[in-house]
Amino acid sequence: MAKRKPSRDSATAIEQFALALERGRFIDYIQQLQSTRTLLWKNFLTGLARGFGAIVGATVVVAIVVTILGLLGDNLPGEFGDFFTNTSKQIQPSP
Repeated sequence: MAKRKPSRDSATAIEQFALALERGRFIDYIQQLQSTRTLLWKNFLTGLARGFGAIVGATVVVAIVVTILGLLGDNLPGEFGDFFTNTSKQIQPSP
């Protein structure tokens, strides 16, 4: 089988692919994947950030829900209204 010379179009496509890999820092990504210590450390920090974000987000949502239910406390049936009214009063700073 005779070797074919690459056409100009395929050479241009290969050059464009190589430039895309350089722009995307593909070599840095491969080196990062090969370093177990770096990979574990970055994943650990990512997990901490996600956990902290989830806790802060859940706290904000619960505070909003308790505040709304505290405002509606008089209109809620039974002990639910009293519970949320008292809870919202305890959360708010005293004058």
